[in-house]
Amino acid sequence: MKAINPSSLGIYIHVPFCLQKCRYCDFYSLPLAWPVDMASYNQALLAEISLKASLYPHQSIQSIYIGGGTPSLLSPQQIQTIITVIKNSFNLNIDAEISLEANPAALHEQKMAGLLEAGINRFSLGVQSFDDEELRLMGRAHNARQAYETIELFQRQGCKNFNIDLIYGLPGQSIEKWLQNLKQAAECNPSHLSLYLLQLEEHTPMGRDAAAKKIRLPGEDIEWEMYYQAVSYLQEHGYDHYELSNFCRPGYHCRHNLLYWSACEYLAWEPER
Repeated sequence: MKAINPSSLGIYIHVPFCLQKCRYCDFYSLPLAWPVDMASYNQALLAEISLKASLYPHQSIQSIYIGGGTPSLLSPQQIQTIITVIKNSFNLNIDAEISLEANPAALHEQKMAGLLEAGINRFSLGVQSFDDEELRLMGRAHNARQAYETIELFQRQGCKNFNIDLIYGLPGQSIEKWLQNLKQAAECNPSHLSLYLLQLEEHTPMGRDAAAKKIRLPGEDIEWEMYYQAVSYLQEHGYDHYELSNFCRPGYHCRHNLLYWSACEYLAWEPER
């Protein structure tokens, strides 16, 4: 595991646009109605980065994490401009980890090549499930076939450093069905896996359905069993369980995650709700 330098900073950038709002999501995001919305946001973001850099003249940047929302809706040129402005404004480490969250419905081969050229060296793919019925229930904008195609795209482009996000504890999900999902993810040989228990806020569509008893969530005992069987399975298959929800192949710990867990400083740019 690469040591975290406590004097270095991380940067988190929130891109608040999505193809569509997932039914469980409580993160701040808006439907991307017009490309001008993205351009206006980017202009304000770049100005803010330049403005705040003067407050941190001596600290280096060891990681950039571009999350959302669906930041893979940004063009490679827009991503490259963001990274360039950070380089010009801060002391960006030459080996900095630069991560981008991606939706399988918002990536294709040409775009992937452009993002790698722009400086992205780590991807986090929001698969959430390899089961189309579960994806429809969650309101995801992609299907299982698109998830597999995107993973194959990573492999063709020689991108080894990618994470797969999965959600467990879904309505009607059995332990067996969850472990099948996990097995399918591991067979794709990602360098990193993040497993998240479904947490529903009352104001989300799925939260309202749960409150109205239109959907039934697994009980705590089943959720507990899902988690510990997943931990056991991934450790048996060569993944290091280095943080509560995160697992990785040797040498592929997410440095940005470790900043949070090491209580190191980071800068975050995200719009107010």
